[in-house]
Amino acid sequence: MEVIYAHDGIKGIDIAREMSITKGTVSKITRRLLEQGLIRKTQLPDNQKEIYFLVTPLGAELAELHRLFHQEKDQKAMELLAGFDAASLEIVADFLEKLASLR
Repeated sequence: MEVIYAHDGIKGIDIAREMSITKGTVSKITRRLLEQGLIRKTQLPDNQKEIYFLVTPLGAELAELHRLFHQEKDQKAMELLAGFDAASLEIVADFLEKLASLR
């Protein structure tokens, strides 16, 4: 949803590439979003093979609420981190780097 909102009129293959997921996964997700009325699909008159996805007004509203939710969470995280001294932040950063390398 976020990728379609950011790139209104995006093809499924580009969604897959942007999110590092398979085209099959994009098909499943877009099918559900279409059923829920959050996105719509369109084709160019001269190229019926390529399908482009766009958000509906309801989808745009939901995507914007989602963006605001993350913005609020990011702000709260920054406020939390501001309460730590530099040495403590280095420990946190080291932990997060090691945690990320487990993937």
